[in-house]
Amino acid sequence: MSWTLSRRGSTGQQIVRTPIPARRTLYLIESAGGLLPVPDPIPEHVVVLGHITHGDWGVKLESVKHSLSIRPGRTSSSSPLVDYQINDRTDGRSEIIFLRENDSICVPGASNIFTLVWDIGSEVQVDSSVGAAAEIPESLDPQSEGANATPGQSEETEDEDLDRPTTVVEVTQSIPQASWATPLPSFNKSEVIQETPTADRTKQFIALPKATTEAMDSTPSPGIPALMDGTEVFSTAPVNQKQNGVPNRTIKPESDLEDNHDTREREIGKVAASHMTDVNDSPTTATTGRHPKVQIPPKKSTPLKRPSFTAEKSASKGRPTKRKKTEHDSEHSDISAIGIDTPAPKAPATSKKKRSTTTDPESTSTTVKPQKGSQRSTAEEGLYAGPKPRVAFSNSAIQASSYAMKFLKKHGGASVDSVKVDDCNVLCVKDGTLAKTMKLLQGIALGIPIVTDKWLMDSAKEGNFLSLEPYMPKAATQEKEWNFSMARIWGNKQTELLHGRTIYFTPALKSSYDNFSEIEQVCKSVGARRTISKPGKEVKDSEGTIMLAAEKGDDDAIVLAHNGYTCFSKHLLTNSILRGSIDLESDEFKVNPTASSQPKKKGQARKS
Repeated sequence: MSWTLSRRGSTGQQIVRTPIPARRTLYLIESAGGLLPVPDPIPEHVVVLGHITHGDWGVKLESVKHSLSIRPGRTSSSSPLVDYQINDRTDGRSEIIFLRENDSICVPGASNIFTLVWDIGSEVQVDSSVGAAAEIPESLDPQSEGANATPGQSEETEDEDLDRPTTVVEVTQSIPQASWATPLPSFNKSEVIQETPTADRTKQFIALPKATTEAMDSTPSPGIPALMDGTEVFSTAPVNQKQNGVPNRTIKPESDLEDNHDTREREIGKVAASHMTDVNDSPTTATTGRHPKVQIPPKKSTPLKRPSFTAEKSASKGRPTKRKKTEHDSEHSDISAIGIDTPAPKAPATSKKKRSTTTDPESTSTTVKPQKGSQRSTAEEGLYAGPKPRVAFSNSAIQASSYAMKFLKKHGGASVDSVKVDDCNVLCVKDGTLAKTMKLLQGIALGIPIVTDKWLMDSAKEGNFLSLEPYMPKAATQEKEWNFSMARIWGNKQTELLHGRTIYFTPALKSSYDNFSEIEQVCKSVGARRTISKPGKEVKDSEGTIMLAAEKGDDDAIVLAHNGYTCFSKHLLTNSILRGSIDLESDEFKVNPTASSQPKKKGQARKS
């Protein structure tokens, strides 16, 4: 007997059955249908979605790489069936839930659904259902013994058997493992004449008290366990069969049942009342006298709790304990009819006790709710919080057909070609050295978060978009060379850097750009009013204009310098965006035209 994950097909036939090993872990890996349970060791190169652990405390489910849905197996008819979902592991924190019998596990939206069942299997055969005459031993079969005997002799033998002195032998249970489920008998209870001594079938089973009896006319029948022990016992013991060396009683014809049943109840009621008086008056009679050792302790105010899975499920649903006691009484209707004078507990105290027991699960669930919310918020730490990612790539190593790109599209994201205000919210660059691309400058100017390729690759592995800030590019060499700090400008807009200014490009510098429209867009993103490009001799008004020229071989730069204008290299624009500020007084980016690049002056005409 063990806990088992079972999956059934469309026709209800069980097609997959995976036992959960005790005190070990069962892994749930990703498969074509959603998930598949496999024992340890697991194959290589598989994605572990979660794992199930079985211990003395129960069956525990923990999510690892993907969210999992748990569908309760049983619910009240008035409440709807709602799935509970636990999220995957983030930052070393994961959600855990204890499973109940018949709970179903699946990946949201997947077809494979596995159900937790208690599998009895073929290891232990519960002989509590007598379904056919073939199960009665031949030595005890009244038909086989009555072949050579007359009906009168058979009846006399049965009467003598009921009055015969009974010796109660110490009975211990030797079942290796006990089932938590109690199977129902498959025959009518009214057909039973006497029962064999029974005990609770659990791992921590209850042994019957030691007792010795001698011949007495008032000895109670050994088939009534309630008279031998005051403890309420739930049993699945077989009826009318041999158990642990104690012989069974045979089944009498139906015509003799009613008369013997009424007579036996009257005798048992008298015997029980007399022994109750003896026990209460002289407690030592059971050990010093020649009376049978029969003790009925006073009834407890609360019923004995059994370590059964059914009781745990009832407590979790908030069902009152009164209903369970009623079901137990209905199973032993012949015992409940016996009148025994025992001091009954006060009704108000019992009702208060039951009301407090009923309300305990509700109060417990009220306490757990904030913990579940805090657990959910803790699990969501480190995840991306924002609109669906629209990712642009600049000098990236991620291929369009990679698994990371498929993950991006599958989870609602998109890949965009250009970096614009309303079209892009994440920019991915290659790990390592930074390159001054137009997309990088545009992203910094617009305050778009810039991350490395590792962000998208790690998000694909975790199954969720992760937080952006831990993946901010770290390029110490470029930061030192260009004198800027990525952490200071990361996510901060530079839209006012060149507010109201005009950016002039010499024709030689303009021709050095592959796509001049991109640099024009960058200038407008940092606040420039306009960009112009024309020969230097045509520049008349320089107020609010920043002159950019090529560092070498730019004839227009010589003309502008001759006319008193200061020219700067193109690095003034790019490094000012990286630094978040512009300094026109510094000589760092000023261009000084060389004398060799200046045009020769024409000589004056000779006077004739």
